[in-house]
Amino acid sequence: MSLVFALAPINVSCGDSKDDDKAAAVKYGELKTSLLASTDIQSASLTTSVCSRDSSSLLLSGAFTGPGGEKLDIKIRNFSTTPRPYTCTQTADNRDGDLGESYGECGIEFAIADRDLGPNTYSTYRTAATQDAFTFGGACTITPTYTAPKVTLNITCANLVQTKYHGTPRNPISGAETASLASGTTVECSI
Repeated sequence: MSLVFALAPINVSCGDSKDDDKAAAVKYGELKTSLLASTDIQSASLTTSVCSRDSSSLLLSGAFTGPGGEKLDIKIRNFSTTPRPYTCTQTADNRDGDLGESYGECGIEFAIADRDLGPNTYSTYRTAATQDAFTFGGACTITPTYTAPKVTLNITCANLVQTKYHGTPRNPISGAETASLASGTTVECSI
């Protein structure tokens, strides 16, 4: 005679199930922003991540989004897993007309969600030839660390130019409408 035991899982929950759902969310980064010259830092979790590294061009592309519509897109040319900072600039041939090379070592675009009116988008370079002319004159640095297969990017970026206001392209684009990524803006993904 053999005995068979069946064990059924027991689910025990303490607290509100909404809190349990929030705790289960995977976090790929933290977007810390400030508008214009404000020292008031707003923070948003980035919960989705898509990264790729082209093996021939060495272009690292990362797209990160948050549950409230926050977005951070990063591109780094000639990405190396050897730690070194990358300085993001707009190329001279990107300021007006054709897109040209768009950005130097790296380029950043982010959006801050406004659920009622649409997102406000800020960038270091023009992303469409139809965009009005603008010049990014801010300071922007991405410092990566790499532990295979994960890359972590620490970002500090001042005075990105507002290219969309409430989801609509700005016309004209004003260099006075800016936002910054504060120290502590960090994202990670596998490449």
